[in-house]
Amino acid sequence: MSDKAIHHTTTDDDRAAFVDQWQKGLHIRHVAHSQCFSIYKSRDRNIGLTAAILAALVSTAVIVSFTKSGDITLQAIAGSFSVLATLFAAANTFLKYGELAAKHELAASSFGEIRRELELAECWDGEITKEFLEQIMKKWTELEKASPDIPNAIYKKAQDAVENKQH
Repeated sequence: MSDKAIHHTTTDDDRAAFVDQWQKGLHIRHVAHSQCFSIYKSRDRNIGLTAAILAALVSTAVIVSFTKSGDITLQAIAGSFSVLATLFAAANTFLKYGELAAKHELAASSFGEIRRELELAECWDGEITKEFLEQIMKKWTELEKASPDIPNAIYKKAQDAVENKQH
């Protein structure tokens, strides 16, 4: 075995391809977290609204069942709405879609900021230094650790959109 180190000379084309790869990765994460934000915000709103509507129906059904205390059908309906309202409220509390949406919104904003920083450096300076890329890598790594997971299907959808220049 030889003790000689193998040196590879990095060309400008290699550097450009590397920066392009990073820009694409940041762009995909930016888009994916934005999509997650939209999905989870919608779910939070829909489940919360459904729980509120069911609670209102329970109240109405209970009042009606008291006025017609002998009607077993109304009492069964009131009981069913009560169970559904409780389940939706519990699901909304347990799934924490609102909290998850807020975390994805912050991640999307942060990935967008890093992406724009890299794009600006490339456009403005033309020369991106190793030190600059190390700073970007550090920010990216910290952000990945702090960000919520992106479901695979959403990541793939964002990747396809970015690769096909649809976003």
